[in-house]
Amino acid sequence: MRRSPVRHLYRDPHPTTSLAVPNLARLVWRLRDDTIAHSITIVHADREGEGDWALSIAAARIARKGVKVIGPEPYTVFDTVKYGIQLNARVIFAGELRRNEDARALRGAALLGVRVVGTITAGQFAEAQMMLRALGPWSDCDVELVSIALR
Repeated sequence: MRRSPVRHLYRDPHPTTSLAVPNLARLVWRLRDDTIAHSITIVHADREGEGDWALSIAAARIARKGVKVIGPEPYTVFDTVKYGIQLNARVIFAGELRRNEDARALRGAALLGVRVVGTITAGQFAEAQMMLRALGPWSDCDVELVSIALR
């Protein structure tokens, strides 16, 4: 049986379950990589609630290494980011991006050196890309849109 080269590169060193979340290993690898400066990762989900589910799984895997993680929380993105910065969290799982203020909060946290993750719920990946572009300039940050859509 041949292994996928991408799956081999981003293998989770501490697997515990075999949950089928597409690109979860890529997301976790990106959050653990210390060479990425001003990191913002946006997770694309096609249904409401899928993004929070994937963020919860990623947060559990990141927290296993002793990294201070905040989120996902039932608060607004701005409040979650503010709370994470006050607690000196290294990774903040902010939640669903809906407004320009949410995008500004993510950019501000990333410029402070915090790794932030947000979600965009859209039916198609192309729609998520358009929403990401509409949320403002991302010029100072390393932004990646990762899809966990099951379709």
